[in-house]
Amino acid sequence: MSFNVIDANLAAKLISKEKNFKIVVLADTHIGGRTAYLPSGCKHERGEEHPQTIHQKKMEKNLLKELRKIGKIDVVVFLGDMIDGRNTKAGGLDIGNTNTDVQLNWAMLFAKSVLDILEPKYVLGLSGSDYHVESTMDKSFLHRISLHYPEIEVFYGDNLKFILGDKLWYLAHRFIEGASKGGTLERYWNKFCTKTWGRERTPDVIGYGHVHQAQNPHQIKNGSNPVYGFVCPAQKLPDSFCGKGSQGTFWEIGFMYLKQKGRKLKGEYINTYEYWNVKQ
Repeated sequence: MSFNVIDANLAAKLISKEKNFKIVVLADTHIGGRTAYLPSGCKHERGEEHPQTIHQKKMEKNLLKELRKIGKIDVVVFLGDMIDGRNTKAGGLDIGNTNTDVQLNWAMLFAKSVLDILEPKYVLGLSGSDYHVESTMDKSFLHRISLHYPEIEVFYGDNLKFILGDKLWYLAHRFIEGASKGGTLERYWNKFCTKTWGRERTPDVIGYGHVHQAQNPHQIKNGSNPVYGFVCPAQKLPDSFCGKGSQGTFWEIGFMYLKQKGRKLKGEYINTYEYWNVKQ
């Protein structure tokens, strides 16, 4: 087992000195929620099956289909809120099972389906929102992965600061300033670095999830080692608490597929389900 804790307040953790990486980033699966991603084969405490909805069947089928097109990669990142928990912010609305141990078992079915396809060398994950994961569920999820996949190096932190090759990455579930599709990553990076980093080396890649919308990775600062930013989409449909989403637009369902080559980063948001085009 290789389970490593990253403290983002300390020096960046070196993950690998290799130069080139293929990376898949997934966020906000909210497993356990009635409108969220649900892998096949989920069961309740007494063994009865928890059936998938039509949406959930298509979400699983489409996600795994797109991941198979990619095949073996180097890094998988889970960007928080992978488990829905008791969702105290919404008063527990739309929870398929409030037992977080059961939700963790369901999340492991999801992890197995993803990791068996992608066969990564490294898995990194971080904490989501307290009202979902109660500060511990994402950590338990990553720890369980390390037990089931001892050949994979697993890293976990409240936020993640790490080095892949030539790039210093900083990932969070959400950034307090500019944490919306309208708040630009450029503005956030400038404020964040001015207030937090001082003379320390500033990140070359920043990214977050939480808003259930996507921004493709793009260059936000020029230089010999350019800075890139991205926002990861979700694997969850709107529910009775959030409606169409806090930004008044449709939530985007999919994942990020990134390629780092030396000091360059490129990639795209892979859409896996357009629920608004499905007949209800």
